[in-house]
Amino acid sequence: KKGPLILLVMLTGTTLLPALLYAGDWFGNFMQKQHIMGNVGHKLNIGASPKKRVLSFYEKHSPEKIEEVDVILAKYYGDYPKLVKRLERKYQDYGYFLNWEKDEAPMTLAFEKLSETKQFMQKKFNKYAPQQLKTAARNISYNLGTVHKKGRVPWKK
Repeated sequence: KKGPLILLVMLTGTTLLPALLYAGDWFGNFMQKQHIMGNVGHKLNIGASPKKRVLSFYEKHSPEKIEEVDVILAKYYGDYPKLVKRLERKYQDYGYFLNWEKDEAPMTLAFEKLSETKQFMQKKFNKYAPQQLKTAARNISYNLGTVHKKGRVPWKK
């Protein structure tokens, strides 16, 4: 009972496969030309991006283009060396983007975000927390710091 169905799939599959390959290739080419994946990847912050360096570069060389930085980064998403070469060649400022990957290392970004969050929380805590809670938090911080300084075994005889 499955024989005719298998034969039908084999006969039509060989004619549909080139059409599916062509459609997939056309769609991929369309997405690449329209920078669709670049826009999505850039907006979701997927992967390292030289945004800080590009912003400071445009502040130095062409302040009127600062508004366009997101569009430019989306256009060159995944091909940042090409962007770097074009900017350096256009403005004759070579070496400005050296080691930009280290600026955007995941751990560096995580620690920066953690530091920003800590500062934000401290501001809110200092502004809204009652005085008794602030005193208790300060005492806990002092006591934990003292225990940490004395070593791993806090209760020595």
